[in-house]
Amino acid sequence: MKTLEELKDFYQTELIKDLQVLEAKRKQAVKNALIAAGVIAVLVLIIFGAVVSAGAPPQIIIFFLIGGGILVGVIYSFFHPRFKAEFKKQNISKVTTLL
Repeated sequence: MKTLEELKDFYQTELIKDLQVLEAKRKQAVKNALIAAGVIAVLVLIIFGAVVSAGAPPQIIIFFLIGGGILVGVIYSFFHPRFKAEFKKQNISKVTTLL
């Protein structure tokens, strides 16, 4: 078993660089996902407005909300697993080798 000082040193010299890179990638992906969600929301509202102004009942918004929610979920599920796998590949193996 390693001492606390050895673990701190390992964190400062090895892990922090990889974690900072992953964090920057994660923040960029979240930003991109939020932008995509915003674009989808605007498109849903525009389409909803066009459909309602053409004479459709306002209850149709439920279908637009469900569709938009599904699209946001797909975007999130597309970005999320990559970071998990990359984290495991880069960092967990280093930690287990140290211990």
